[in-house]
Amino acid sequence: MKRTIEHQGKKVTGTHVPFETMREEWNEYSLADGTTLKVKIVLQDVLRLDGEYNQVTGDPIYVINSSNHVVSTTVRDDLRKGSND
Repeated sequence: MKRTIEHQGKKVTGTHVPFETMREEWNEYSLADGTTLKVKIVLQDVLRLDGEYNQVTGDPIYVINSSNHVVSTTVRDDLRKGSND
């Protein structure tokens, strides 16, 4: 399936590339306020741009659509609603 998108200031055509999830990793971040945030990126769609290649490696260019899902947070007690009441 073909689709036209804007990429680096020009309209380009891309080909939808079906995929199978092999592994999804969790990213974990320590925020300055002491909170630990876990995030997982979930891939929704992949488009390989027709006739567009990385100038250094020659690899085709892929554009992805993804969503970010916050899985959990570990928050200090003093940041919780009602903790200062």
